[in-house]
Amino acid sequence: MGPNRRLYPQVMSEHLSSEQFDRLRRNDAGAAELFAWGDHLQACSECARAASGDRGLSFDSDENAHLDFDLLHALVEDRADAIDREIADTHLEDCATCRAELADLRLFAKREWTSPWRRWLVAAAAVLALIVTGAVMLTARRETPQVATLNIPPIAVELHAYTRELRGRVRDASALEPLSPIGRIVVEDRPVFEWTASGRSRYVVEVFDEQYQPIATSPRLATTRWTPPYPLPSARVLTWQVTAFDHSGSITAPRPPSAEARFFILDRDRARSIRSLEAQESRPALSLGIAYAESGALAEAQQELSALIAANREVERGRQYLEQVQRASP
Repeated sequence: MGPNRRLYPQVMSEHLSSEQFDRLRRNDAGAAELFAWGDHLQACSECARAASGDRGLSFDSDENAHLDFDLLHALVEDRADAIDREIADTHLEDCATCRAELADLRLFAKREWTSPWRRWLVAAAAVLALIVTGAVMLTARRETPQVATLNIPPIAVELHAYTRELRGRVRDASALEPLSPIGRIVVEDRPVFEWTASGRSRYVVEVFDEQYQPIATSPRLATTRWTPPYPLPSARVLTWQVTAFDHSGSITAPRPPSAEARFFILDRDRARSIRSLEAQESRPALSLGIAYAESGALAEAQQELSALIAANREVERGRQYLEQVQRASP
């Protein structure tokens, strides 16, 4: 409530002047004036009508002034300005009708915010927020597709690890060294053997099985490449050496303590499936890169996936598969 009205004498005997109405609108009046003007507005219907448009008063059919709904609502929500609050407090002291209406509005507001319906709306909003958050996270996951783990054969990893020293050492340009195939699974059953030129005139390649029994031998060659004239055994770990000859003698590589030049020829059924896929797919192809990797042909898988990324096709999926292949054959 505002200050006690008995502290302020009645000072109004005439209508409010234009200047007083202006000061009332500007909130440019003291407490004594406000209460005096409030008493006058209650007694003077003409001034009350003039002020009602600005100060939240309304009139019933019997010319009795009451607080209008907008002002009552502002009081409930605690957003009435100082003048409205003083006038309302003064009016409410004498008007039981407005006091009852204000009390009803406050009770209604309290029930509205604490009702089961309001609680249900709050809970529904929380659930909706969770759904939206989940949708955003799902969209983010879709934007970065997750790929399956490649089933790379253990033999491919073992071969690469065993011959890493042989493949990675610094080469002497004049030294004889095997180049390919080393530490890998190959799809062709007649792989191309390559080695470095050592300045000697003739070379011979020998291929051995697991018991180091020779299974293929080349003639004396003047080049540093040789393809066997017939298929070599598949699904087996094989080793090979190259021997260089000249008038001063011969030299063989690799030789102890260097690691052996090992390789593995893919089994014929798996190789046939890959060849069929090569004929069907438009190269480069993600499916072919995966097939190479899961057959253990990691060199071919890296080449296919790298070409796919360079062609700007299946870039994100291709990159993820390529990273798996590179981890298996660093």
